Amino acid sequence: MARQPSTESDTWYFLRKLLTVYGPQLMPAPRYVWEADRWNELVFSLLVQVSAVPQSIVRRTVGQMAELELLNVPELAGCTADRARPAASEPLWARSIELLVEQGFSQSEAERGFAAVCQAARAFQEQDRGKPQRYLRRMAESLLDDFEGYLGLTELSSEEARNAITYWLQNALNLPLSLIDDSTREFAQSHGITAPELIEAADELGLDLAIVDDLTERWSLGQKQVREGTAPQSSRIDEAARST
Repeated sequence: MARQPSTESDTWYFLRKLLTVYGPQLMPAPRYVWEADRWNELVFSLLVQVSAVPQSIVRRTVGQMAELELLNVPELAGCTADRARPAASEPLWARSIELLVEQGFSQSEAERGFAAVCQAARAFQEQDRGKPQRYLRRMAESLLDDFEGYLGLTELSSEEARNAITYWLQNALNLPLSLIDDSTREFAQSHGITAPELIEAADELGLDLAIVDDLTERWSLGQKQVREGTAPQSSRIDEAARST
């Protein structure tokens, strides 16, 4: 029986299941699985510019800020909606400045650095729905188009050349691009969704698209093993449940 089109929550579940089942098979571990880590890296890069606090301490502090939920892009953007800097009474601002000062930033360094973080968050919120990966993908797709012409790979078809360059940009630069290859299309069709819907769900979850490519490739291999009767018992159970 054909599977009915899935809801958005179903699509999120499918992605989380992919990550849970096939994520441990991804070796070596990718640098970015969740896009929040990429944003946190930008926060770190901004903060190290304003203070002589050792980078190891700044990195640890950014991790603490993330754990304390002080780095949510929409909330940071909202702090500066009508002004250059948040008001001192704004809880998110006050808590962040306090933490930075406790870790060795001066008051002025903490305020300057965190104001820059808020400005960056506002830019992403206003132009890319609060998702830095959307900006990076747009730039990466432009780079992909340019590089395809630059290399002039006449021995490959246009699709083969584009896929090869996408692989390279994924692996060498950790850019959030998707191949949307056969395994990705197979996974989407099997679950009653489209490839663009899968990409949208990955963005909403904050999951790196290159990881989605790797996970659907692992899933596709698992389905092939099921069809050939060589899959582990757990995969056969999953296939039976999926087809009902």
